[in-house]
Amino acid sequence: MKTKRIALVLTLVLVLSMATTAFAANNPFSDLPADHWAYDSIVQLAAVGLIEGYPDGTFGGSRMLTRYEAAMVFARALERLENIIEAGLAEAGDDSFEELALNERLRKAERRLATLSNAEGDFATLYGQVSALNDKVGEMNSTVTKLDGTVGLLNPVVINLNSEVKGLSSDVQTLYGLAGDIEADVAELEKELDAKIIDLANITEAEMTNLKALVVNYQGEAAELENKFKAELVNVADIVFKLNNEFARELALLEKRVGALEEQTAALDKRVDSVDKVQFNGVVKSNYSNLQVFKGEGDNETKIDGPVKGILGYKDDTYETKLGNFSSEMQLTIATKVSDNLKVNLFGSVKGARPNEWTELDKYTVEVLSDSPISRLVLGTVSDKDVKNRFGTTILNIQPANGVLADAKVGPVDVNFVSGVKSSDGLVAAIANYEFMPELGLKLAASQLLDKNLETTDPAQVGILVGAYGNVAGVNYAANFALDRYHKDADKNTFVDVKVDTEIGVLGLNVEYALAGENFATGKLASKGFVKANDATSRLKLGAKADIFGLNVGVENYQEQGNDKLIDGIKLEADTKVDLGIPVAVSGRFVMMNETAKLKGAGNSITAKVGLDKIDVADVKLGVNYTFAKNYIDGDWYNPSKWLKKDVHIIAANAGYDLNWGGADVALGYDFGYTIPFGDTATEYGNQMSHAVKAEYKFAKDLKFNVNGKQVTWEQNDNDNDTPYKVNEIKAGFEYKF
Repeated sequence: MKTKRIALVLTLVLVLSMATTAFAANNPFSDLPADHWAYDSIVQLAAVGLIEGYPDGTFGGSRMLTRYEAAMVFARALERLENIIEAGLAEAGDDSFEELALNERLRKAERRLATLSNAEGDFATLYGQVSALNDKVGEMNSTVTKLDGTVGLLNPVVINLNSEVKGLSSDVQTLYGLAGDIEADVAELEKELDAKIIDLANITEAEMTNLKALVVNYQGEAAELENKFKAELVNVADIVFKLNNEFARELALLEKRVGALEEQTAALDKRVDSVDKVQFNGVVKSNYSNLQVFKGEGDNETKIDGPVKGILGYKDDTYETKLGNFSSEMQLTIATKVSDNLKVNLFGSVKGARPNEWTELDKYTVEVLSDSPISRLVLGTVSDKDVKNRFGTTILNIQPANGVLADAKVGPVDVNFVSGVKSSDGLVAAIANYEFMPELGLKLAASQLLDKNLETTDPAQVGILVGAYGNVAGVNYAANFALDRYHKDADKNTFVDVKVDTEIGVLGLNVEYALAGENFATGKLASKGFVKANDATSRLKLGAKADIFGLNVGVENYQEQGNDKLIDGIKLEADTKVDLGIPVAVSGRFVMMNETAKLKGAGNSITAKVGLDKIDVADVKLGVNYTFAKNYIDGDWYNPSKWLKKDVHIIAANAGYDLNWGGADVALGYDFGYTIPFGDTATEYGNQMSHAVKAEYKFAKDLKFNVNGKQVTWEQNDNDNDTPYKVNEIKAGFEYKF
């Protein structure tokens, strides 16, 4: 029979093929041990070409077999089986056409299964597109969520979109599960087909008929799976289409709501602008102090009213008993924004002995700031600083307590104007500045003294000033000529001053010279600005400074000349900072007065100081310094009244510690001072010691309370007796800013 003959041929071919290979095959893999239990099987499969190793000549026996590698092995097995069958049929004769047709149908079934396998890749692509769409919807959902943080009206839209996205994600997951079922069905078909192929060599006519029916059945199942898959794709497409339409509607609604939100925001901005137009701030201060001065000690200690001076008698070393001294002040500022280029500020302050006793209106000011030609207008209390910065003291030595001040620009000319009253005196003044170029600018000023009713005095006091200023080749200069019309003798009521300064490398130079007529500044309006104003007619000030390798060096000469030389002195000073593991500051000053200046006993002054800059030790800030002073000077070195003619050693130390206590900031400090007189000063004074402690408690940034305590003790020679003095002082203060 034909079937038996075909089976015999196939069996012989396979047996002969495997046998031949078994006898001839050698180990083709470098990592395959000859004593491995699967050695023969691996060598036989490699010999017939069903398996191959890796490019490096290894077999990789412990590596997991992928689906791709399994497909290659099955494909090679099928190809080899077909070749063997064709060869066997050729030997068997023409009666094998029916078997060839069956083989062809099996190949078609195989290709159909491969097509179904490829459908998995198509589905993965579709799932990726749906995932991308899901990500896009997620991004849009994020945008909607941000808008939802601004206005709660968008929450329903976002919730609806989230629901749709979750529904789509569920559909996709269902489809992906269906794909897994298809993959499992295909794998099951492959297993069944593999089993049928293995039994093909022993197939009978009845079995062939069953096989054909099975193939037809497989084809039907595959078609059913394909139709089911197409139906699911149509369903997914319909869901995506519906979601897109729904999202478009929601997006249109969202745009309307965003438009409404923008309108509400614009309205809110207008309300905020209206609130910003008026701002209030101010400060309330209240202070208490108690100072007592005692003379003697022990049973002989008595409280005295003073005043009493310590050794140096400078700064706060002049003491006078004052018990229970209260002072309070409240300042208020109202800032109004009329428009973008116009602002009006109101300042006011009142004083009193206690916070509930506001008895004195101290200051009141209306300030107008604008982009108009009058850029600043001040009405009410005019500050001394404002007047001095604009006019100086040469033609206007009076600053009004109350009045008007204006800064304006007339074309390229800057104009300043002031008028007001201080005590029984009134005044009016104006100054104009025009800069032609950086090298040349001109100014013209005029002033007049008035009475308290702003009427002209008799005789009239008028000041006129003409000046030039600029920078030429790096040299700054300013020259002024002033005329005081109070005195009618024009030859003796003029004033000239010239100032020049420049820098040459590390060297800075300055020169000032002034020459005053005998009758200049004899009235109230003007001031010469000399130390000995009534006697001096000229002033010369020369100065030079340099920074040489971190050492600041300066030299200055000051002279005032009348009929005789009144003041003639020179000052040399230097200071530097060095790091010796800790920062150390060193400074020194030497002042020499010429005896021809007739400063009785002025002589020379020497001051040297060395100290440690504040350093941190266990979060405590420490500082200490030592000063040697021979002929101590407190103030302008060229002013004889500031020479105290005292020789002292001064030791000072301080410590500070800051901490946060339960949310409040606390600052603690301690200052120590010890003054040791020497030379003739030691015969008049004994050592002076001071202790000062301070504490500041900040409830919040703008609310604080402070307490300070101080004690100073020293001895003073009174009528050839050393008398001890003691000062006890306590201060407490409260400040609130709002």
